Amino acid sequence: ALLCVARADQGFSICNVTSEVRHNLVTCVRTNVNEETSQKLTEVKERLHCEDLDCVFQKICELNSETHQQHSNTFFSEPVKVAVRAALATCQQNHH
Repeated sequence: ALLCVARADQGFSICNVTSEVRHNLVTCVRTNVNEETSQKLTEVKERLHCEDLDCVFQKICELNSETHQQHSNTFFSEPVKVAVRAALATCQQNHH
C-alpha cells in the first residue's frame, strides 16, 4: 500500500525509513492533502483502529511486502493514492 503509495521516486519507500522520519513525512502529508483525501485517510485510520496516520502507515508496512500493493488497493482508492504520492513528493523535497 504505502510502499507504493509512498513512492515519490523509485528508490524511496516510507516503509524503509526510521519511525522518526516516517512520523515527520506523515505529519507533512496530512497538511498537504485536500479535505476529501484527508477524510479518506481518517476513514482508513478508523478501519485499522489507529489513533493517528503514523499508525496506519506502520500497520501497512508491517504487512508482508509482497502484499503492500494489494493492501493499498483495499484501503485506498486510486485518487487517494495519487494525492498521497504527490504530498509525499512535496514533503520529501522539503525535508532534503
